[in-house]
Amino acid sequence: MEGTRGKQVGSDKQGTNERGVRSRRQVTNGKEVRSERQVANGKEVRSERQVTNGKESRSGRQVTNRRQGENRRPEGNRQTATRRNDGAGSRADRERIRIIRQERVRKRKIRNTVRFIRNVLLLFVFACIFIKCGAWLFSLVNTGEKNVQQVNMPHTVTSTDGNMDTDITRESVAVPVSVELDDKRILKDAEIEEALAELAQTDDDLAEIYMKRIFYPEELLVALVNNPEMTEFVKGYLTADKSLTGEFNEEELSAEHPLLIQWDERWGYYPYGSSNIGIAGCGPTCLSMVILSLKGDAGATPDVLADFSMENGHYVAGAGTAWSLMTDAVWQYGISVQEMGMDEDTMKYKLDRGGMIICSMFPGDFTTTGHFIVIYGYDENGFMVNDPNSRERSGRQWSYDTLRYQIKNMWGYE
Repeated sequence: MEGTRGKQVGSDKQGTNERGVRSRRQVTNGKEVRSERQVANGKEVRSERQVTNGKESRSGRQVTNRRQGENRRPEGNRQTATRRNDGAGSRADRERIRIIRQERVRKRKIRNTVRFIRNVLLLFVFACIFIKCGAWLFSLVNTGEKNVQQVNMPHTVTSTDGNMDTDITRESVAVPVSVELDDKRILKDAEIEEALAELAQTDDDLAEIYMKRIFYPEELLVALVNNPEMTEFVKGYLTADKSLTGEFNEEELSAEHPLLIQWDERWGYYPYGSSNIGIAGCGPTCLSMVILSLKGDAGATPDVLADFSMENGHYVAGAGTAWSLMTDAVWQYGISVQEMGMDEDTMKYKLDRGGMIICSMFPGDFTTTGHFIVIYGYDENGFMVNDPNSRERSGRQWSYDTLRYQIKNMWGYE
């Protein structure tokens, strides 16, 4: 019995030592620790404990492996789905790139087509311009007999008979002048060009000017059409010395009220503003007449007055001589000037005192744009005028009723 007990006791000890200890360890290192580890680190820690403690650890590995497998399968599914999506995205990208390239090619073809059409049109335009210019130059230098009109000019013959000096004026002799009157439009103003063509049929100098009209300033040809008295001046424009100025002659110096013409070759080609005195210098020429008549100053030529106007800002580009020149230019010559009102008695009073009047004119009998003239006297037939642009108008007398509606402003000089 004792032996049996001893064995039992021994078995109890063994149980105590083995099972009891193991169970204590399980209690100590198992559930209690496991519960503490669960509180601290959760389920994943229990799995790690199970890995170190027997079957439960194998089952733990199985659980862990199963969980890892479960985790791998969704991850594999995600990778497969991602590859599928990537493949679908790649196809969409390739399709989009293909469309973009096709669009670029299409636009490039359109640009090339437009550029080609534009170049063809430009080439056509330049070809037309070249042909037109060539035809015009050919017609300009061609002196053929086609479309040539003969202009008959009166001719005066002077002859002497023995010892007698006799001037015999014979009947007009036809002097043929070959003029090619083309129909080409060279001037901007078609009416002026037509009028110049009509004048060309009456005078050989005008015909020569018409043939060379492309070389003249159009404003000069306009002045010629409005005043054929300028024919010699216009004809000499192409060969004249544009800086040449002249002096007064003896007749002008001795005359009481000399007539000076702005397009006189002595100063007409002299530059004034954007043109010359012959075209735009009526103001300086009128002042020159007044100074020469009242003071006899031989140095007050139209070109000198034109220089004074330019140097002192009295020329207005596009408009001509400013009214301020009419008052500012004469003080240095000892002449007094007053602006006058439109009144016939006032005008006559100024003239009776030996004075002179300069008038700025509206378009009318004296001008088509603007003009200055000089009034130096009057009688029962009207006022006496010196028009610097016309000898013909200067030889007439003008009634007050004719002048009053054409005068813009007046200045009286003494």
